[in-house]
Amino acid sequence: MDPSPCYVFLVRYFFQQLISGVHFCHNMEICHRDLKLENTLLDGSPAPRLKIYDFGYSKSSLLHSQPKSTVRTPAYIAPEVLSRREYDVKLADVWSCGVTLYVMLVGAYPFEDQDVPRNFRKIIQSEDAKINFQCGV
Repeated sequence: MDPSPCYVFLVRYFFQQLISGVHFCHNMEICHRDLKLENTLLDGSPAPRLKIYDFGYSKSSLLHSQPKSTVRTPAYIAPEVLSRREYDVKLADVWSCGVTLYVMLVGAYPFEDQDVPRNFRKIIQSEDAKINFQCGV
């Protein structure tokens, strides 16, 4: 898939809104913990605004709430979460934003395997890998 400049502009427009919303949440010490394309919606205005919803798995550090479980959607989960070691929840949200951007641009997940354990291994092995994405724009 080679996205058109117009499509890339729209993706950028909505992705900027996504990261702005995540930045706001993180400044309020709230981590979403299940960011994905399916947990966003557009408000329907003439210049649509992206909204983040479904904060059911979110955590607030103001309440001294530390995540003790893996609750993210498998395709969007950060390698450090799968590694079951201590991790920065905000950075795991950022990883999920990156996967969301990839899905919006490519139309597929960066790691896609029907075998979930094998898919998790691919994600864990990617932690130190560089993703090479070329968009003919």
